[in-house]
Amino acid sequence: MLVAILVIVLVGGKLLALMFLASKINLPRERRFYFAILLSQGGEFAFVVTAAAQAARLLDNDQSSIVTVVVALSMATTPLLLLAHRKLMVVRTA
Repeated sequence: MLVAILVIVLVGGKLLALMFLASKINLPRERRFYFAILLSQGGEFAFVVTAAAQAARLLDNDQSSIVTVVVALSMATTPLLLLAHRKLMVVRTA
């Protein structure tokens, strides 16, 4: 349950922040959500930072495992969100 909540918080939080950013950089309205989806996942650099934090004993094995799973699952959400976005756009234009 913790992992699911953390994935939702990570992806949802990044989606909201990226939507806000997209509006500030004057991205066309119809492209903002697409932009946010593409960048909403955790990145590979999170694995590097997690390993460094574990080496510095800032994270224990359990915490490191949770971070790794959350980032990996957030990466898996991108294609699913893109499929949902595509279906939504088809329904919207019909």
